Amino acid sequence: MKFLQFIFIFLLSVTFFSSCKKRGCADPDALNFDINASKDDHSCYYYWIGQHYGGGDIIYIDQTKKHGLITATFSLQKNHSASGGFIQTSTGVYSGRSNTELIAKTFGPGTAAYDCYILDTLGYSDWFLPSKEEAVGLISLSKLGQANTSSIAYLMSSSFSDSTSIWTVYMPSSTAITMGSDAKAAVRPMRTF
Repeated sequence: MKFLQFIFIFLLSVTFFSSCKKRGCADPDALNFDINASKDDHSCYYYWIGQHYGGGDIIYIDQTKKHGLITATFSLQKNHSASGGFIQTSTGVYSGRSNTELIAKTFGPGTAAYDCYILDTLGYSDWFLPSKEEAVGLISLSKLGQANTSSIAYLMSSSFSDSTSIWTVYMPSSTAITMGSDAKAAVRPMRTF
C-alpha cells in the first residue's frame, strides 16, 4: 500500500512539475525570443518587407532576420549629380554607407552622397546614398505599391561602373543602367537597422 502511495505521489509530482513550462516566444529567429520559454505561446513577432520602421520602409532583411535596409519614404527634393569625379566604389548590399562616406569626404557639398551623408531627419542621422544593389532592392517595394516611386524615372546609386558612369535604376522597367556621373537623377536615402 505504501508503495502504491509513493508511486501515486511520484507520478503526481512529475505531472505537476512537467506541466509548469514557461510560456513565451520560443522561436530564436523572432525579435522577442525568450530563452527561458519552453512552450511557445504564439506571441513571436518579426520584421517584414514593407514594414514602416526606423524612419522609412524595410526593403531588405538579412539572414539574421534582425537586420536589413530601410528606405526613406521621400526623395530628396532636387535632382542631384553623382559626384565631382571618379572614385572606386562597391555595388553590393551594405556598401552604400561606405560609398557615401567616401564620396562625401572626397567631393564634398553638391553631390547626392554628401546630401545623404549630412541628412538628419525623422530622428535619424545615419542616412546614405544606396549602392547599386541596394537601389535595385527598392524595386521590390515599388512592386508592392509601397515605395512611393511613381514620380521617379531614374534613381541614383553610390556605385560607379567606370571612370565616367554611375549605376542608376530606371524605375519604369526595373533595370539597372549606367549614366554619366554628371547626369541628374532622383535620390532616395537609405539606412540600416
